[in-house]
Amino acid sequence: MDDNTFAAACYNQNSIQELQDALRNSPDTTDMKTWNLTPDEWRAQINQALSALKEELNETMTKNIATIDHNEKKERVSLSILQDSDGRYYIETGSGEDTEARFKTIEDAKKGIETIWGNGWGLEWAV
Repeated sequence: MDDNTFAAACYNQNSIQELQDALRNSPDTTDMKTWNLTPDEWRAQINQALSALKEELNETMTKNIATIDHNEKKERVSLSILQDSDGRYYIETGSGEDTEARFKTIEDAKKGIETIWGNGWGLEWAV
């Protein structure tokens, strides 16, 4: 997202809920005049900011989501849920390995963590 754009201002100054609410209403005439935007451009830039905020939230919520004992030394390794380019989710370990399994939702990936590492691996969920 380019700096000094309406999308960047929306990203920096609004919550996800505020942007979703804005899209439910008619385009804001003050915003359009200030940023020299058409109604379609106004919506597109809000959608761009909304997508970036959702992506950031998703990344924050799923990085280092849990830890396991990686080997006999009981070295702790983090687990993260990441999103593939096709939109599906996968689990990556702190050692850079990822599971071949792909999941439709984050919740499905969490269930996958439980299935794979729930017994005997010292699985601990992050708070």
